[in-house]
Amino acid sequence: MEKNDKSKLRHFVLATVLSLALLAFYYFSMNFSFFPIVMFGYMIALAVLAFVYVIYNRAMSRKGVTEDMLPVEWDIEKKREFIEDGNRRLERSRWMLVCIIALIVTFVVEAVTLFLLPLFDAWF
Repeated sequence: MEKNDKSKLRHFVLATVLSLALLAFYYFSMNFSFFPIVMFGYMIALAVLAFVYVIYNRAMSRKGVTEDMLPVEWDIEKKREFIEDGNRRLERSRWMLVCIIALIVTFVVEAVTLFLLPLFDAWF
């Protein structure tokens, strides 16, 4: 395996474990009076992480940019630094993306549980 493949596998495993842990805590907290705090905490954490991720990565404006796409007035060093900065930002913020995916998985499972499963119970 290449280093990049190992990194992707590590992030996938981390996102899966984090998703399961968040989901388990979410369902565990349903039995207690502090559940609304947990639910709103998850919502706020997801919104904040998503906004910070997009803002930090400058709305993904540097993703997929080549030197040819940049202004002609810029010298080659400035163009390379611009592109490398975008790649560095994406790499540094990968941990946020793992957390965002874990929180989204929690809400998708909850939406399926709340909205789709009762439909299947009514039909069958």
